[in-house]
Amino acid sequence: MKMKKTLRSIVLACFVSALMPLSSAAQNATLYGYARNYSSPGLVTIAPEHPENATLTSGNVTPTAGAIKDSVMYVVGFDDDFNTIFYSVAITNGKAKKISTVPESYGSPQDMAYNYNDEKMYFITNSANEDVSTSMLGTVDLQTGKFKSVVADLGFYARAFSIAADGTMYYVTRDGILCT
Repeated sequence: MKMKKTLRSIVLACFVSALMPLSSAAQNATLYGYARNYSSPGLVTIAPEHPENATLTSGNVTPTAGAIKDSVMYVVGFDDDFNTIFYSVAITNGKAKKISTVPESYGSPQDMAYNYNDEKMYFITNSANEDVSTSMLGTVDLQTGKFKSVVADLGFYARAFSIAADGTMYYVTRDGILCT
């Protein structure tokens, strides 16, 4: 009986110690994102031990919105001629690849989020209804870059949004109100 407990303790200790390097490696993993400040817009890498020192890795994209799905960042931004472009970005090296030009009817998306429940990339942008200042919800096909309206008028102006693991969409309005 004592031998079984000892053996179980050794196996458990080996298992826990095998996991320890993984968690410390995850804590030191490089983070990726984009900067929208006007002095140096572009894609950035962020070292977790010094997040205040984000490093610009690519300045050829002026991003307005973006989200990551399966280690690929998808970004909507302007090129040097101010065309609105949908890009995929390899987060390992910051190389951007154009997927499509965003149709003018979708304006410049404000934010994006991927929904793992229905496997779609969503975006918010200004509503096509110029008489009111509200937002539109749409999807974009990650392979073709085709944009599609889902809800033409959300009834409020959203500045940011995210999608929870259960698929619930959360929006933050320009007045700072959280909506679902």
